Amino acid sequence: MGSRRTKDGVERVYEAAEAWVDCALRADDSLFTPGEAIWSSRWLGEVHRRFLDQPDESKDSFHVKLERQLQDSPPEVYQLMAEALYFYFLIVSTKNSAREQREIERVLG
Repeated sequence: MGSRRTKDGVERVYEAAEAWVDCALRADDSLFTPGEAIWSSRWLGEVHRRFLDQPDESKDSFHVKLERQLQDSPPEVYQLMAEALYFYFLIVSTKNSAREQREIERVLG
């Protein structure tokens, strides 16, 4: 991944953002599995219900809390959350793409 701050590889950041807009916002599609409607109102509503409507304010780590919130969710919910994290990391990237990739894979796992 590139960095907007240093301008190093910034083209890749904008290409990834454009791909996300095209897939997720314009087509309800998936970045990770093209052709699957991951960003649909159905799955967005499910993530909203499980994650936003049920905040976990414990002192546990993000992943422990997320695991509790998404427990027993369909695979599409986990994938949507992983794709949302991908986009989040795209915006706030610290250029530690290996760590960010592990975080996304952890949610997918």
